[in-house]
Amino acid sequence: MDSNITASQDCEKHFESLIASGALINFEGGLDIRFLTDKCAAQLNRMRTSMIHFAWDNYEFNTYEKLKYFRKLLEHDGRHLRVYVLTNYNTTHEQDIERIYLLRELDYDPFVMIYDKPNAPKITRRLQRWCNNKFIFRSCSRFEDYQR
Repeated sequence: MDSNITASQDCEKHFESLIASGALINFEGGLDIRFLTDKCAAQLNRMRTSMIHFAWDNYEFNTYEKLKYFRKLLEHDGRHLRVYVLTNYNTTHEQDIERIYLLRELDYDPFVMIYDKPNAPKITRRLQRWCNNKFIFRSCSRFEDYQR
């Protein structure tokens, strides 16, 4: 099953089934926040979730605006709201860092995903290590200050 059920026309019905099941849900594959509705956000708040994943793949602010809007509606701790940040695809290093900082400001937990990792620049791999190692990320707030 595709875990991106926000793209389904029956999203609200599926969410009600998940709520009724009482199961612990982890939306690991990612939900498409561009399709999230206020009602679905309220349903997410009623679910037993271990982690909710969204994605911000492209450097465009429609996704940012949705993340910003729904952060006010989602009652989850920011550490349980992870956002995949696709890097090394169609963005610059500066755009990748900006997205990470914006997500941090909104109280989401960014997680760097590298496109074509074997051929990615060293700085992109360092960015991933800094961001995805949460001990480092929480103790060193700026990538520019990160030292091995």
